Amino acid sequence: MRKKYYNMQQSGKTVDIMVFGDITSWRWSENDVSAYSFAKELAAAGDVEEIIVHINSYGGEVSEGFAVYNTLRNHPAKVTTICDGFACSAASVIFMAGERRIMNPLSALWIHNVQTWAGGDANAHRKAADESDHLTELSRQAYTSAGLNISNEELVSMMDTETWIMPADAVTMGFATEISEQGSDETPQNSARNSLFDMIRKALNSKGDPPDPNDPEPDDPKEPDEPEGPEEPDEPAPDDPDEDDPDDPEDDPDEDDDAKNAAQKMLCGFLNALINMEQED
Repeated sequence: MRKKYYNMQQSGKTVDIMVFGDITSWRWSENDVSAYSFAKELAAAGDVEEIIVHINSYGGEVSEGFAVYNTLRNHPAKVTTICDGFACSAASVIFMAGERRIMNPLSALWIHNVQTWAGGDANAHRKAADESDHLTELSRQAYTSAGLNISNEELVSMMDTETWIMPADAVTMGFATEISEQGSDETPQNSARNSLFDMIRKALNSKGDPPDPNDPEPDDPKEPDEPEGPEEPDEPAPDDPDEDDPDDPEDDPDEDDDAKNAAQKMLCGFLNALINMEQED
């Protein structure tokens, strides 16, 4: 299936719109965006409360850009625009329709005066130039209506010189409201690895050092003291045929405890070695 660069997806009361193509009245390819199709699909979404517009576009026709901008501004839903790549020319006007205007860290706006083509005599060229000035003024209104932190003279100069605006400058100047946070830099493998080491640390801290087999065993507080009474005579123990066998492991009841403590010490040493390796990384 070919990837759609322009589509609209609805989830409950929220609509996500991907504008990843040219803004034009003639949709020659599937990634083109027309104001008519945009408004038609948005109306079909019904009563929505939030519209999120993702933009990556070099722009296109002035009238189409204005129409999409006005469609978003006139809609009762909350509008958020997100620059996922470039929002250039007419696409930068659409970007300004959002109440929240979010720049990604790797994104940029590009603003300039309206451009046109003309043919004919000098009068025709003068007329085209005057019309371009009027349309450029409308574009400036889309920018300034969002509440820029720069003067109108500065904005005129930026559009005259065709200016690229980086994320931090977009927020400082008021074109954008914020820069998105893209989450942790940790890969899933590193995240799982760090979680494992955290578990090991917690286990070591909770267990402490392995017990010393030479320490006397503490009394069990749960066992009640037996009342003292007259001592009974000891009964002779039955003869154990293996009692004098030095090779019988059962003759040494502390041997199992020693083996367990040695194994626990080895495990703790191994886990501590892992922790040291992780810190060196």
